[in-house]
Amino acid sequence: SAFISGGGFMQSISWMHVAASGLVTVLEVIGIALNVPDGLLGATILAWGSCVGDLVTAIAVTRAGQPLMVSSVRSKS
Repeated sequence: SAFISGGGFMQSISWMHVAASGLVTVLEVIGIALNVPDGLLGATILAWGSCVGDLVTAIAVTRAGQPLMVSSVRSKS
């Protein structure tokens, strides 16, 4: 049972890695096609993508009636 749970956990991490790598590759190709410099692409679009999880968490916590918790969620990142 523990082996199956561990295997499932590792499989989910693997799928998240594949999805994230694919998304970054697609964004890099779009940047190349639009002639966007790598530095600008990294400082904007790719950086914004890393903040989406924090945004969703902050909105969910605020809607749950815990607006003071948002500052602790935001300070983690």
